[in-house]
Amino acid sequence: MTAKKRRKSDEPILIRLRRELLKPLTLFVSRRSKIGRMLRTRGCKKLPSNDFLQQAIERAVAIVDGLDPHIDVLFIGSSHIQKNIAPAAFQTLRGWNAGVSSGDLKISTEIYKALRQKWPKSEGQCVVLGQDFWLPMTQAEYTYEYFQTTILHELLGISYRSSWLMRHAEKTCRKIINQVRHIESWNSQLKFRGLMPMESETKAIPQEKVQARVQGHLKLLTFEPTELKWLQELRNRVAEDGRTLILLRPPHREDYLNALNQSPQRDLLWAKFGTAAEGLPVIDAFQFPLSPESWNDMDHLSESGATLFTRALEPYLLKLRKQIDKNTFCKDFGKIILMSEDCSNPHLTTP
Repeated sequence: MTAKKRRKSDEPILIRLRRELLKPLTLFVSRRSKIGRMLRTRGCKKLPSNDFLQQAIERAVAIVDGLDPHIDVLFIGSSHIQKNIAPAAFQTLRGWNAGVSSGDLKISTEIYKALRQKWPKSEGQCVVLGQDFWLPMTQAEYTYEYFQTTILHELLGISYRSSWLMRHAEKTCRKIINQVRHIESWNSQLKFRGLMPMESETKAIPQEKVQARVQGHLKLLTFEPTELKWLQELRNRVAEDGRTLILLRPPHREDYLNALNQSPQRDLLWAKFGTAAEGLPVIDAFQFPLSPESWNDMDHLSESGATLFTRALEPYLLKLRKQIDKNTFCKDFGKIILMSEDCSNPHLTTP
């Protein structure tokens, strides 16, 4: 099933007509103005099909209801965590993948706040947050995957930035959530184990699409980093629980990196984090080399690629946990662990 077919929903013709009439107006209205957000989120966006929504809801329910309480590492963040981390591939550690598509800092913080109640504290536990460079500016309610906020609102009570913009999706999401939670044969542990299955993609992506995706991400750098308050709250909650927050810069394919390197903003990618990330350990896998068959698209791994990457990541997490236990790493602010092809000897480098 193609993405276009998957996202096609059976909407009344008047709603579709309204959306098509409002679309031209978005060309003349700022993305971050109240009117711009109203037009794009309520006026022009549509819910995907019920089948696609059910898949997204099943994953969200699995994250909340299926948590393994004996884990050492919890992963949170966007689709770059959701689709790139396969905890079942760990040899020593036990992990849980709670990443969601378009997961912003607010969503990641709220997910952690919900899961911390079900995760008994023990020595050496870590929370790994995917550090996308656009994270300080991203507000998921105004992205293409905006319905994720509605799902998590229904599951966790996450507050909306604008309830009027989101309320139109609540009834549909609530109905599907109730259906999913009443399926007795559904086994979140076996079905998910922290990895959302992805469709196989063998075709090369045209260069113009790569450029468009990179430019879309870079566009967010022009906005103010309004979301860093959520990173601070996440840091506080993780510290209260005696756990360590680690930032992970997820891998990107060579064509994405090449397009990014052509931009004058390439040296400023992480600048928006400012002092908000100061003192946090960072595992930098942004340019980590993986074979062509490991990728589903330019910034998401295939299932086999996620398995390979997770296995390569484990020694770095083990090294960090060892240093954290000795209370040596966190005194050395501003250091980054750079992932390389030689995963047997993780090393520190300056940013």
